[in-house]
Amino acid sequence: MMQSAVAMKGGPAQFSPGRPTPLPRPQYYGHNPNLKLHPELFLLGCIFHIIEYDELHSAAEIEEWKLIIKKHGGEIESYYGPKVTHVLCRTQRHGVVMQAIRDAKRCITTYWLNDIVLKRQLLPPWQALHLPTPAIFGNQKPATKHNMSISGFEGEERLRIKQMIDESGARMTPYFSKSNTVLICRQIENQKYKFAKEWNIPAVNTVWLSDILLGNLNAMQQCEAPKYQQFTLSCHFRVDYNLVMHLMTAWKSPINLTQESHERVKRTLSELPPPVSGAKKARTLPPMEAIPQEIVCQRQPAPDAIPHVLFSQVDNSDGLKHAVTTLGGKVTNNPTEATHLVMTRVARTVKLILALATTRHLVSSKWVSDSAVAGQFLPLDNYRLDVSELNEQFKCDLHKVLDAPGRSKLFEGKVFFVTPQVKPACKDVRQMIELGGGVVEKNPRTIKRIREANAEKPGSYVIVSCPEDRIIIQPFIQKAKHAVCQICTTEYVMQSIMQQRLCIEPHIIKWELGS
Repeated sequence: MMQSAVAMKGGPAQFSPGRPTPLPRPQYYGHNPNLKLHPELFLLGCIFHIIEYDELHSAAEIEEWKLIIKKHGGEIESYYGPKVTHVLCRTQRHGVVMQAIRDAKRCITTYWLNDIVLKRQLLPPWQALHLPTPAIFGNQKPATKHNMSISGFEGEERLRIKQMIDESGARMTPYFSKSNTVLICRQIENQKYKFAKEWNIPAVNTVWLSDILLGNLNAMQQCEAPKYQQFTLSCHFRVDYNLVMHLMTAWKSPINLTQESHERVKRTLSELPPPVSGAKKARTLPPMEAIPQEIVCQRQPAPDAIPHVLFSQVDNSDGLKHAVTTLGGKVTNNPTEATHLVMTRVARTVKLILALATTRHLVSSKWVSDSAVAGQFLPLDNYRLDVSELNEQFKCDLHKVLDAPGRSKLFEGKVFFVTPQVKPACKDVRQMIELGGGVVEKNPRTIKRIREANAEKPGSYVIVSCPEDRIIIQPFIQKAKHAVCQICTTEYVMQSIMQQRLCIEPHIIKWELGS
């Protein structure tokens, strides 16, 4: 009480003897920051021992991981010993892992290995999936009684949330109903969140799920804690390192190279090409779509039912293409030729928008992998792509779009000019419009000709643009900030295709561009 009174009189004491100063956050390292390594040798000085994964993965898969590690400068030890720096493991239950933690070795999962291979950099774990699950889980995963749904996540984020839910033992549903026990949200401005509040179903952020995977089982009874009710996170997969200090101790000391490693660097660098900046890094291990090495085609498709497959957002591209062609199908990059769009991760890609104008089926990549095992193309009934999140976000029904009789005539009677810096790329937007029956002209019309066209048929001439092309737009905006025609963003084109109706008003560019 005395201390409180003093603080009130003289303001907060910065160095009060009775108040310990907060401890600085520990610094974690990959390599010694002073080392300058070639990006292809980012695992130099790292010696791996792999354990537990033989229970779930084939010997061929593990051998592939070893080759990737060696390719990037790492080494493999068959037995655990003092030389080992990293233990690749699933859980903290195994005796070797327990000893490695006591020895301050870096214990990590294949998720971590996959992610650092993509980044070409040795980084400390930055997601819950990068660390082995706690020993307290035993043989049963912690959230087996939960029935989870997610909202607002797309692409890689959505895939990673699914993986986290799977590792927690919970079931994930593509829909949200009263049978769900928790909703994991990216933001709260959505229909699912409103229903969650109405039905008294907890809605939490991703930190809640991360904390459970890191061993904080109390989180399951603390859904309303402020920590789990923040929906404007800059990093949705952040780790509370206080929960895993025993695993992070090893990362307080950087990896230093031995003289032998230095010599090996010199030899290898002379054989390596210079690093390529901006090159797209391929996804490595493990691929999401498991394709058998040997595929035996048991039954060829009928000549009038040969699938022409277009792929988007898949990992194992080569394996999937091999499966389709072996089973008698064809792979195409041309949406106008495709009968099936196959995806692993659901996202609003250019290929998806183009496919909505031409293809007959949106299918999960599991259809291809299961067909490869069966030796023939399986019926599509159980493999419809789950697009519920996109349907909710864009107020559409994508599977119904495929049956829409007028989808090739959506923009019929309209003439467009597309400015060069739009996103998606101008050529892609052009193709979207043309597949929907519209006409795209290479150059803009004169103001006189635009007025004549719109006088004859109102709204028949449209400019698709973006703020970056304001110099091109400027002549078409009058001093009263009134445009001679409708000037809109690419969202008008894409959302019209997704909803199969023309609604330009929400996507018109503000006329302040003309001021």
